[in-house]
Amino acid sequence: MLCLALSDADKLHGLQKLSKQRKAAIIVQTARDSLSTAALGGSFILTDNLLTPFVAGVVCDCLFSVYQRAKFSSLQSKTQQHMMSMLEDFQEVKKASQRLKVSV
Repeated sequence: MLCLALSDADKLHGLQKLSKQRKAAIIVQTARDSLSTAALGGSFILTDNLLTPFVAGVVCDCLFSVYQRAKFSSLQSKTQQHMMSMLEDFQEVKKASQRLKVSV
């Protein structure tokens, strides 16, 4: 039987990398939220109009939604390609496993 396993060092490296990515994501999200709050508050202070922050928030959400939808299709195609690659790798491992069983 063919056994594929990651060493403990590889697992630890993967966790550290994930941890760094998670920390970076938290920092970016915090900065984005702070900047958004400051911009919306600043728009109210500059215009003395309560409708301005509301409109700005709606426009920001709409732009972000459009961006997400545009990125979704590219992410979906990349995911599909990755899944096909994994399937091909699995099939190669399965064939190698069958050849080992036959030879033993």
